[in-house]
Amino acid sequence: MTVRRERPARRLSDLLTGDRIAVVAGAHDALSARLAEHRGFDAIWVSSFGVTNSLGLVDEGVITLNEMLDAAWRIKRSTSHPVIVDCDTGYGDVINVRRLAREAVDRGIDAICLEDQAFPKRNTFLDGEHQLDDVHRFCSKITAAAGSRTADDCLVVARTEALSQGFSVDHALERANAYVEAGADAIIIQHRSSDMHALEAFADGWRARAPLGVLATSIRQAGFEEMQRAGFALAIYANQGLRAAVRAMDDTYQSILGAGGRQPADLALASMEEVLKLQSESGWN
Repeated sequence: MTVRRERPARRLSDLLTGDRIAVVAGAHDALSARLAEHRGFDAIWVSSFGVTNSLGLVDEGVITLNEMLDAAWRIKRSTSHPVIVDCDTGYGDVINVRRLAREAVDRGIDAICLEDQAFPKRNTFLDGEHQLDDVHRFCSKITAAAGSRTADDCLVVARTEALSQGFSVDHALERANAYVEAGADAIIIQHRSSDMHALEAFADGWRARAPLGVLATSIRQAGFEEMQRAGFALAIYANQGLRAAVRAMDDTYQSILGAGGRQPADLALASMEEVLKLQSESGWN
């Protein structure tokens, strides 16, 4: 499989260590990735939630390695931006993670992210029981991924769900420190709460051992400057695009049916020319 552009993994590393916070948009397909690049985001997060939902499935670890990496490859070839792939728990055990890392390198992916939920993962916002993986078992996955590539090929990012699952800041820090020792190039933290205090406490205790990112699903009132002051190098808007698309499509379909097939004048549609131009700019005509 041939990747069209030179891998910008080094550029992703530079973003993570730059003077300003890097802002990342979630994408579930090539079109959403093109829109994110067009609007000026710094990198693309291939959202497991987005790809899974676009397949009509529930985000409970049912997507396969190939389904996710195939979606990531289509996104990768549509954008010049660095691409980070949300790989859930790694699609199995250590041997599966090793294959994942090698396949990601083959597809020119710039970073893979593994999270420390027990396999199979469940979306953070789904009701019901969630379990964190054993620290040592998860560290073995990180080590396997890191040993299957070089930093110039593909970064390995570790995501801890400790805060989202009700564990203390100290416990989350212990896990994140262990993941860096195991070979993670960066850490991502998420919290279900909209309160920034726990995230700020985590960032304060982190002491910049490795670049730190935050998933901004819940923290709607925190701006870039606030997150950067707290110590975050990466702000990830993982699912906002898909959620906006769902609302817009639903409103559009309702309007058409409600108007008896007519298209109301105030219907918020992109023109055909806008869509065609967006794709023509990608160079894949």
